[in-house]
Amino acid sequence: MTTIDEALDNPAWHSLTGFHAHLAQGTGAARRYRPSVSPFVG
Repeated sequence: MTTIDEALDNPAWHSLTGFHAHLAQGTGAARRYRPSVSPFVG
């Protein structure tokens, strides 16, 4: 389980692999939001 401190160290990554995973593109160590959703990557 991720702690709040770990999540805040890389919020885009934890969002893309957690609650927003259904909005992500990519696999492994590189993920991003679909361009129509947001410009952030992790």
